[in-house]
Amino acid sequence: MTTIPVLNYAVTHTTLPDLLLTLPTILAEPKFHTLITLNPQIIMAAEKDPSISNLLHASILIPDSVGILWAAKKKLTQIPGVELTDAILKSSLTCYLIGSQPTVLKKLLSQIQAPIFGSHHGYFNDEELTKIIQDIQTKKPDIILVALGVPKQEHVLIQLTKTLTYGIGIGVGGSFDVISGTKKRAPTWVISLHLEWLYRGLSEPKRLKTWGYLIQFIFKVLSAA
Repeated sequence: MTTIPVLNYAVTHTTLPDLLLTLPTILAEPKFHTLITLNPQIIMAAEKDPSISNLLHASILIPDSVGILWAAKKKLTQIPGVELTDAILKSSLTCYLIGSQPTVLKKLLSQIQAPIFGSHHGYFNDEELTKIIQDIQTKKPDIILVALGVPKQEHVLIQLTKTLTYGIGIGVGGSFDVISGTKKRAPTWVISLHLEWLYRGLSEPKRLKTWGYLIQFIFKVLSAA
């Protein structure tokens, strides 16, 4: 897999099928890996938090949004986090799930095909997180899917890297809500026009209040050009 620089971060140029084929090779390496489904919000969070910036530099970065494609001058292929999550949950890879509301997680667990080694909803304190990590360390799943939103999921991934010696931790945002059927994904024609981000914003107006990072991201890309 080759990489394309986006604001000093090396973003992987690949396709979803090729990435899935690569996961067993990554798992064969004797270390814990992190894979970030990268979007402008994560990059701007890294601007304010050096620990997230360090995580990005040490991770496999996959372009999850049209904003990243724009910053890379369309030299990358978008791999939506929800599609990556769905594909993993239909594979034979063993998984551990962290995130979402208890009712959403329960609904998701009743639908998926992959072998699940454990799960926990997204409401926990530091002491409970320590126990979750200990459980993961004991069970050694291939993939840990962390669906907590930015920046909480990135901080959980940082904690996982401090303890685990096997597996791939992936931040997947709101993927559990969509795959469980709790929330609807944008229509296919909207996705094909790369307007899914706008559809989500209009469907959940409260998201618009947090979109200041998009303006910051645009100015940062333009100033770096």
